[in-house]
Amino acid sequence: MKINTNEWNAYINSVKAEISKLEGNPDQKYWKDEASYLQKITEEAEKEAAEYSASKADDSANKPAEKNSFSALLLLATVKAELGIDFEESLSFLEERAAENDVDALKNLGFLYCTGVYNYFDESKTDLMDINAKENEEKSTSYFEKAASLGSAHALDTLFNHLWIFITRTPKEAKVQPTAQDYLKAEEMGLKVIDIFENHRESCDLSGSAISFTMKWLSDLYAYENPASPIYSPEKADYWEKRSQQDYED
Repeated sequence: MKINTNEWNAYINSVKAEISKLEGNPDQKYWKDEASYLQKITEEAEKEAAEYSASKADDSANKPAEKNSFSALLLLATVKAELGIDFEESLSFLEERAAENDVDALKNLGFLYCTGVYNYFDESKTDLMDINAKENEEKSTSYFEKAASLGSAHALDTLFNHLWIFITRTPKEAKVQPTAQDYLKAEEMGLKVIDIFENHRESCDLSGSAISFTMKWLSDLYAYENPASPIYSPEKADYWEKRSQQDYED
């Protein structure tokens, strides 16, 4: 994957111009932080690319090239894709990593296909991905499902949240209504996420603040009165509401 492309450098220059334009404005700090972040991820990607090239050229390297995690290049590709920069190449790199069962790539693609592209300096970039298209919605779900199957609590939690939204935010007049199976599936997901967090904390990719939201969503499910719900339970709702208010950060 190319790093310092014309399109990427143009975006960085736009950020720098925004910093100059906002001299004396409190918003300038945001863009200064953005510029520092962009510089950092670019430098880390360049370093990783150089190390990969060196290891590939050295047949005696202790760490074969194929075992490179590409974490820095993956982050850069993700940021570029979200901004619509070098979009096809960035997306292709993410998809290649996802095909290798890279959990971060799978999660990043899942979020990209459900949140879309946004570029402060170029509104036309949003046309690169239609998040309302059913095909992209299905892609997002499939990426999260694969990441969850590989042990990602974060991906499973995202799927749980999507189902929670469908159950608790679907208008009564909507053609498609949540079913008893939806409630049961959501309950199973929520409990599994919490179990991973509590019993496999060392390998869990979900933060303590995030698990508090998970517990609150689970409480909402138990409290949601609906004839279709087989899990309605004020007692369980109260239990998880109280659990959600605890501090789970390290």
